[in-house]
Amino acid sequence: VLPGAIGLLQTTEVIKLVLRHGDPMIGRLLLYDAMKMSFREVKVRRDPGCLLCGDQPSITELIDYKEFCNVPLPGEVLDTEFDESAYEISPVELKKTLQTEEETVLLDVRE
Repeated sequence: VLPGAIGLLQTTEVIKLVLRHGDPMIGRLLLYDAMKMSFREVKVRRDPGCLLCGDQPSITELIDYKEFCNVPLPGEVLDTEFDESAYEISPVELKKTLQTEEETVLLDVRE
């Protein structure tokens, strides 16, 4: 739920910027407490010493995303085939693993 809520807020901000309509959160930070279901807004001042947007920025180009994260870029065709079976387990295999290995973690990501 939390990623969906934050993603919706981020998408709304992008739409406001693209359409040049509304009041984007420039200079403001929105804090969201999911447990209290509350929002709080904080003003953010520009930092003149910021390496990205300060008076003398040293970060002037995008990083090599693939090298930085060691993952392919969105839409990039992989050189090797993706073996989906490495991320799947049968009920029989799971039972055997749970009985023989102490530190087994099963992450169920079914939709």
